[in-house]
Parts: sequence; structure tokens; C-alpha cells
Amino acid sequence: SYNLAVVIDDHIQEVTNVTRGNDLFLVTPIQVLLQALLGLRTPCYNHHKLIIDHTGRRLAKRNRSKSLFELREEGASVSDIRNIIGISHYND
Repeated sequence: SYNLAVVIDDHIQEVTNVTRGNDLFLVTPIQVLLQALLGLRTPCYNHHKLIIDHTGRRLAKRNRSKSLFELREEGASVSDIRNIIGISHYND
């Protein structure tokens, strides 16, 4: 039911690009199949490595992780956020 709900929801919202963690990589073909069977457009899918906090817990809404907006409101800099999610940049 989750896959069907996601496919319908993405269609209603006219989603064209989906970027999500590798933990959802294996359900993507199921969603693409459902889109084809229902005659719906298939978005462009991109998957990335899971983004985790300093304890190794993945950052996710279901875990009540703070959003980028909340982090910025609390005074976190771009560099701070990059460090939290494990992204480094040569200009840091």
C-alpha cells in the first residue's frame, strides 16, 4: 500500500524528480512498474548514501530529525550543517 500511495501522491503533486536515500533504492522498480501499469509519468529517480548524524542514526522525518530550516534558525552555519551530515567541501 505504501508504494501505491507514493506513486499516486507523486502523480497528484506532479513530482518530476525524486532524490532519496539508498535505503529506498530497491522499492523504486516497484514504483516504476506501478506507474507504468497505471499509465502515469515516471519521475527521474536519484539515490544517495544515507545521511546520518554523529551517533550513526539516519536523518529522517520519521525520527523527528531537525530540518535544515530548524538548524539554520538555531544558528547553524552552512559549514556546521555540512559537518552534521558528513559532507565536506574544499572551500570550508
